[in-house]
Amino acid sequence: MVGRRLEKLDDISDIIVRIQAAARSPRTYLARKRLLVLIRYLRKGTTAIISVQTRARTNLARQRHKVMAKALSEAKVVSSVNSFQARARAALSRAKHRETGKKLDFVEPDIVGFRAVCRSALVRLDYFVWRDHL
Repeated sequence: MVGRRLEKLDDISDIIVRIQAAARSPRTYLARKRLLVLIRYLRKGTTAIISVQTRARTNLARQRHKVMAKALSEAKVVSSVNSFQARARAALSRAKHRETGKKLDFVEPDIVGFRAVCRSALVRLDYFVWRDHL
């Protein structure tokens, strides 16, 4: 098994040598050198590129803002919108009033009992004051 693998390696060793020679050739050296020079220039130009992009984004944002401000300044209120809003507010107010009424109906027996106790205490107090006066 190992012998077969060694034979395969011997068969492709000349291909590996050619690949390594091509990688070490002057063309690849020059290509790597150009690539490194390009990378250096790009690193130097990064701040300038970012600055240009920032200005472009700023100008685009300003234009969008101007368009939006113009559209909003030209907006016209239609009377039907006002009446619709008034009806919606009235419906909400009626619904809130109904909910409050339901809550009051729930506690009404307690309130009636409390008022009865208060009235009886006041009547008794008046009676005792009148009795003590006599």
